[in-house]
Amino acid sequence: MKNDPRIKSVTPNALFELAYHTNVVPSFTFSKIDIDKSSFLLNSQTVPWGITRVGGAQNGVGKKAWIIDTGIDLNHPDLNVDVANSVSFIATESADDQHGHGTHVAGIIATKNNTRNVVGVAAGATVVAIKVCTSAGCPSPALFNGIDYVSNKAAPQDIVNMSIWNTQGVDNDFDNAVLSAANNGVRLALIAGNAGANANNYSPGRTNHANIWTVSAFNDQDVFASFSNYGNPPIEYGGPGVDVPSLWKNGGTNTISGTSM
Repeated sequence: MKNDPRIKSVTPNALFELAYHTNVVPSFTFSKIDIDKSSFLLNSQTVPWGITRVGGAQNGVGKKAWIIDTGIDLNHPDLNVDVANSVSFIATESADDQHGHGTHVAGIIATKNNTRNVVGVAAGATVVAIKVCTSAGCPSPALFNGIDYVSNKAAPQDIVNMSIWNTQGVDNDFDNAVLSAANNGVRLALIAGNAGANANNYSPGRTNHANIWTVSAFNDQDVFASFSNYGNPPIEYGGPGVDVPSLWKNGGTNTISGTSM
């Protein structure tokens, strides 16, 4: 296949990862996170510290965010999910979130401003589930298909969030897929990564483009998270990433940490 002039390159499949923690990071003093609390529902709405910190809880109705992740809880009562455009590139699975991470990310972005649970940065915005990951990770064929799908479907004013990275370092195919989408007009928010190292050494956060924003993590005291990758370029912003409450699968809520958040 490499000798076929129509084929640019041939590389082995890879497995990429989500960037989150469900256990306490030793250098911080925040509460231990228990993933078994995922079914817990708040009886009244609270505004998470991270939402306040970035000036969130703004009206996001009419805006759209595409979430390339583990899917989204399609029936979560606190989200406006565009089910028609949601899609799964994981064989035998729907776009419904069986893990929780994608719903958590979607909740940070767009949880409704009502009387329950939490509230999002752009409250009530529409979210689209692009499932490319399972609990085992994010296989590159699914991931690249998901990026291509969004590249062809997203409108110029939409935002794409992809909290996925290559824990092994640089992957040129991953970088090129992201850059191709950015060149197509897609605006992407990427993670710095959770290695506590220079972000220039990890894909795809190391990519630079006018339509790409790479984000690192800090805690509620504005102290840089020990797990977060660092370096500018390529990182444009730091964001709340430690002990972050948001939505979870099965209509629930959960508190986790990571540059994903």
